[in-house]
Amino acid sequence: YEKSQAADSCDSVSLCLSLSPFSLSLSLSLSLSFSPLSLSLFLSLSIFLSLSSCCSYVGRRGNGPQAISIGKNCDKFGIVVHELGHVIGFWHEHTRPDRDDHVTIIRDNIQPGQEYNFLKMEPGEVNSLGEPYDFDSIMHYARNTFSRGMFLDTILPSRDENGIRPAIGQRTRLSKGDISQARKLYRCPACGETLQESTGNFSSPGYPNGYPSYTHCVWRVSVTPGEKIVLNFTTMDLYKSSLCWYDYIEVRDGYWRKAPLLGRFCGDQVPEGLVSSESRMWIEFRSSSNWVGKGFTAVYEAVCGGEILKDQGQIQSPNYPDDYRPSKDCVWRITVSEGYNVGLSFQAFEIERHDSCAYDYLEVRDGPAESSPLIGRFCGYDRPEEVRSTSHNLWMKFVSDGTVNKAGFAANFFKEEDECSKPDNGGCEQRCVNTLGSFKCACDPGYELALDKKSCEAACGGLLSKLNGTISTPGWPKEYPPNKNCVWQVVAPTQYRISMQFESFELEGNEVCKYDFVEMRSGLSSDSKLHGKYCGTEVPEVITSQYNNMRIEFKSDNTVSKKGFKAHFFSGEASLEGPLFLIVGCGVDQPVQTNVNLSESDQPVQTNVNLSESDQPVQTNVNLSESDQPVQTNANLSESDQPVQTNVNLSESDQPVQTNVNLSESDQPVQTNVNLSESDQPVQTNVNLSESDQPVQTNVNLSESDQPVQTNVNL
Repeated sequence: YEKSQAADSCDSVSLCLSLSPFSLSLSLSLSLSFSPLSLSLFLSLSIFLSLSSCCSYVGRRGNGPQAISIGKNCDKFGIVVHELGHVIGFWHEHTRPDRDDHVTIIRDNIQPGQEYNFLKMEPGEVNSLGEPYDFDSIMHYARNTFSRGMFLDTILPSRDENGIRPAIGQRTRLSKGDISQARKLYRCPACGETLQESTGNFSSPGYPNGYPSYTHCVWRVSVTPGEKIVLNFTTMDLYKSSLCWYDYIEVRDGYWRKAPLLGRFCGDQVPEGLVSSESRMWIEFRSSSNWVGKGFTAVYEAVCGGEILKDQGQIQSPNYPDDYRPSKDCVWRITVSEGYNVGLSFQAFEIERHDSCAYDYLEVRDGPAESSPLIGRFCGYDRPEEVRSTSHNLWMKFVSDGTVNKAGFAANFFKEEDECSKPDNGGCEQRCVNTLGSFKCACDPGYELALDKKSCEAACGGLLSKLNGTISTPGWPKEYPPNKNCVWQVVAPTQYRISMQFESFELEGNEVCKYDFVEMRSGLSSDSKLHGKYCGTEVPEVITSQYNNMRIEFKSDNTVSKKGFKAHFFSGEASLEGPLFLIVGCGVDQPVQTNVNLSESDQPVQTNVNLSESDQPVQTNVNLSESDQPVQTNANLSESDQPVQTNVNLSESDQPVQTNVNLSESDQPVQTNVNLSESDQPVQTNVNLSESDQPVQTNVNLSESDQPVQTNVNL
């Protein structure tokens, strides 16, 4: 095989960039390593796409990122490894020039348009590096790949010497042939391997009979994430030179040859144990002398927990994000710089659930030891709250039993300080609130954070659900700030009404309240029934809502500011006993007032007033004394410039008095006076007016009346 720039199964597509680096770990002895990279380095190497196909170019293509398509149903381990095989230079095994000696292509069973995936390569296009045809290769198609039917073969392997057709198309692992060819293609060391078991051992070539000269071996130890590797050399017999220049062993804390160096060793002194900071370790052996020594032997073990002496990092349960292993007991002792606390923030948490966390659990203690004060013992699926120690130490222990296993946890730790304890109060104008890893500013009641998130300015608006209270413009009695928009929503219980009375009122104003204003509505939305829009210096009358809620909105522009307003609201049950006020701020210049006073009455009094285009008030006064029946007053006004007043006084009347007044274009007033005393029959007065610009007044005085008095006025 050789690197090529040809494409495999990729049509012309628009690329969709995924910004998440891909990590792949191979469990076989292959010198190629697929490992987490920094985002910038990763983007310069490969792009994983989510398209409808599963394909990749073969070998490096150009100088930019490499495109790899992982389409629907392709996100399986074996399929991803297959596509990565193309990336490092592998063609399909069934397309090599000698394939006809090993398989038969049944073209009639291939799906239309997919025939190019079965074309045979020319000898000049592919170099098999002397490796035999590999039925077991992860790069080989299955028997029915791109078949017209599930049970129709597109590739039929030839029978072996036992008459058996070999299995083809596995997607579970790299075959021995895949590993061997990759080693040759990338000139990997002749010895060494990738070790992924939790424990293991390895040794120099030919041990104990002596290692050959000019030998190069690399061992990569990779254990489950969240674990560390403890490496111990059991014997050591290498040529000794200054700075271990000729024959040596290098151990690095990571997955490649430029990872941090843990040590370089030669001679016959057995080094002390070495511990990785994470889950990977690189061990490289080189010999360049003719000196014959036994070589070395080493053992390793995967452990979890340990001493952590740094200011920030991550802790994970073993094998996270996959299920943790059974029977684990991991202890971490975290120490950050003196003068700081340890902050712990959980990114994920899934541990076997139990009411008392008796089986699997994570225990966190405030200090350096198991005897330190307990912060919490956690299990289940809810992420614990953020943790802050009181010193620069934190102790953690993870335990799993031998049965149920879950995904485990991932947490970040870091040094933490209380920024609010500094002399400048964290730079906050009023209040400083310390948070884990940071801080935030807050304001006293009645103020809110300004745009700089540190200074405070007067706040306004909100939902008010109490029966009585006070609202005011921001900063009252000082001038309100510019560009404010405050909305108060006052809500009372059902059957209650809300009245608003202004104590002080001073806004920038003009005739239409264009600049600064306060707007009053019955209801909570911006399109509820409008009572009025007010500005200037005239204090509005008392305003009563029609419903059990009221909306008050204040707006200021960016120019002139005034003192603003202060107002009191109070709520009460809707009732006809006592005054009921209705103030209309737009279209009506004066109030309409209806007063009803009842004395010893067994029936209700009903007053209905309908106004249209009236500039002056309509007043209806009804006084009852010893009346057993209702009094009803109906007034309908249209285009009247002056008030209509109807006064009814009843005393000792047994029969009803009815007064009907109809006005139409009357220029002069009509006055009707009726006085009844001990009358048993009703009195009826009908008046028709034309072109009246002055008020009509009807006065009825009754004595000892037991029946209702009805007054109808139509204008």
